[in-house]
Amino acid sequence: MTVDPLDLAAALADALEAPLPSIGLPAHLWLLGTGSHHDAAELVTHLFAGTGRSCRAIGADGHAQLSGLIGPADTVVLVGPEDEFLDFGRRVAAGAGALVVVLAEMAVEDDSTTRHLTAAMRLARIALAGGAVGATLADLERIPGAVAAMAVDPRLPDLDPPERALLITGGGPASVTARHAAVAFRAAGMPAEGVDAADLLGGLVTDLGAEDTLIVLDPSRDVDSPAASLSRLAGALGTTVHKLDGPLDLPPVCAQFPLTARLNLLAR
Repeated sequence: MTVDPLDLAAALADALEAPLPSIGLPAHLWLLGTGSHHDAAELVTHLFAGTGRSCRAIGADGHAQLSGLIGPADTVVLVGPEDEFLDFGRRVAAGAGALVVVLAEMAVEDDSTTRHLTAAMRLARIALAGGAVGATLADLERIPGAVAAMAVDPRLPDLDPPERALLITGGGPASVTARHAAVAFRAAGMPAEGVDAADLLGGLVTDLGAEDTLIVLDPSRDVDSPAASLSRLAGALGTTVHKLDGPLDLPPVCAQFPLTARLNLLAR
C-alpha cells in the first residue's frame, strides 16, 4: 500500500507529540516487537552506537534471547498490539523484576510503513531519554518536514522490473530500511530482497549480473562507505544500480524516515 508523504508526515508529527512513559536510565534497554514494529525497534538501536549503552531489538524468534538475560535494572518496551510473543516478553520481564513499558499502537491507517515509522519516532524519543546520542530532539522535529518534501520532489529513478532479482541494500540503519522496503516491493508485485551491504560485500555481490537490479541506500553519501563500494562493484559486473540517499542535514537514523517514504513511492 502506497502512503502519501503528506499523510505520513502528519502521522509522524502526531507521534512526535504523543505522550510517552518514562524509562529512566536502564542498565539494558530491550525493545520487543514483531513485523513492522520489530523493524522500528531495530532501527532505533542504531541511535545507541558508540554510547557503550545496551539496547537490543528482539523479534518473534527471540524467545531464547530473553529467558535468563533480562535483569531487575533493565527496561523492557513492548511495541505494538498484544500478541503471544509480547505476552511472553511481559511475563519474562515481570519475573525478572524489570520495568515493563507498553507502547501501544497509535490509531493510524493499516499500512506497514506508517506503523513502522510512527513506532520508530516514538521509540526514538524513548531512546533519547534512555541515553542515546545518535540524534537530538531537534533532529526528530525536522523529520516530518523532510518526509513531506517527498511529495514535492521524491527524485525517483526509472525502475524497470529486473529479469532476475531486485536487491535493496544499505549499511547500518539503512540495512533495516532495505529489508522493510523489500516488503513494500513484494506487496506491489515485484519480487525483492533486502540485504545488508556487508553481507553482499562478503561474497554475494559476485553472484550479481546484468539480469539484476540493485538499489543502494547510502544516506551518508560517503564514497568510502560499504554501500558506495558495493555500487562500484555491482556496476562493474553489469548490474543496474540505483542509488538513493537521504537529507545530508539529518543523522543517519533520522534520514531513514524520508528515505523510506521515497522507497514506498518507488514501489507503487
